[in-house]
Amino acid sequence: MASGSPPTKRWRWADRDGRFGLGKIVMLLVLALVVWVGVIFAPPYLENFKFQKAVSNAARHGKLELDDNLLLTTLQREADQLGIRLPAEQIKITRRTNNTGIEVVTSYVRPVALKPLSKVVELKFENDAYERF
Repeated sequence: MASGSPPTKRWRWADRDGRFGLGKIVMLLVLALVVWVGVIFAPPYLENFKFQKAVSNAARHGKLELDDNLLLTTLQREADQLGIRLPAEQIKITRRTNNTGIEVVTSYVRPVALKPLSKVVELKFENDAYERF
């Protein structure tokens, strides 16, 4: 029988000597940064994605509804539900000549606070939809 000490349990991130390397610390910091950026920036982009669907639906509904003010109020209501400040001046509804289509274009700026830092980043979003009749 071979005599020897039982194998010692080492930490998975440890190198051969059982030490935690600098490269692994940097990798953990980069991973933490990626998670932090995702948590900060994902909600505004998801809201914009949902609002883009609303803009597309408004353009599709514009075929049937000839009142642009109704489309405008519908888009503003959708924006309010998503927490997007969108004045009427930032929504452009253009009907093509001879009633061949409608184009809806919106643009807005969404401030994002970089917590725990005291910096605010402004994200600029522009959505458009075109529907042919």
